[in-house]
Amino acid sequence: MKDLYKQLRFYYTPAIGAILIGLILLMILPKVDGHMAVNNTHNEFQDVFFYYVTYLGDGLFVFAFIVLLLLVHLKKDVVFFLLLAISTMLLVSVLVFLGKQIIFYDAFRPFKFLSEITHTSFYRVPGVHLHTNNSFPSGHTTAAFALFALVAYSFRKSHLIQVLSVLIAILVGYSRIYLSQHFLEDVVMGAIIGLASFTLSYWLISNVRPSKD
Repeated sequence: MKDLYKQLRFYYTPAIGAILIGLILLMILPKVDGHMAVNNTHNEFQDVFFYYVTYLGDGLFVFAFIVLLLLVHLKKDVVFFLLLAISTMLLVSVLVFLGKQIIFYDAFRPFKFLSEITHTSFYRVPGVHLHTNNSFPSGHTTAAFALFALVAYSFRKSHLIQVLSVLIAILVGYSRIYLSQHFLEDVVMGAIIGLASFTLSYWLISNVRPSKD
C-alpha cells in the first residue's frame, strides 16, 4: 500500500487534504450556515459551470470513461485494471446503496431540510431538479473520487494528470453543494468512500492477481 501511495501521492495527498478540511469545517460550522455560505456565492458563470461539472460524477459518464480507460490498458495488463475498476465501482455502489437506502434513508437533502424544516430561503440554480431524500452520502462525489483515482492510476507517471484528476473530483463534490443537492457532510463522506473503495479494491486485486505493469 505504501507503494500505491508513493505512485499516486499527487492524487492521494490533495484528496486527503480536502477531506480533512471538510471535516474541520463540519466541526466548526453549523449545517445550515455552512450550506448557505456556499449558496450565497452564486453567479451566472458558476451556475452554468457547476451544472455541467456535476455530470462528471454521473453513472453513465463513469461507465463510459472506464471503457475509455480500458483502451489505455490494452497493452498494460488490461485484466488487472478491469478487475480493479469492477471491484472499485461495485464497492462504491454497495456502500452508497447501504447509506442512502438503508442506514440513512431518512436523511433529507438541502431542498427539503431548508425549505420545510428550517424555513430558510436559498438560491436555486435554474434548470436543476432538486431531490428531497436519500442525501447521505453523495453518490456523485463517491463515484467521482473513485473514478478519478482510476484515472490517476492509469496515468500514474504523470503528476499533472494526478493533480487534475483530484481537482476534478473535488469540483464534482463542491458542485453537489453549490447546486443544493447535498450538504457538506454528504460530500465529505462520499469522498472518503470513493477513495477508500479504490484503495481497498487495489489491495484485494493486487493480492489475487498482481499487476504486470
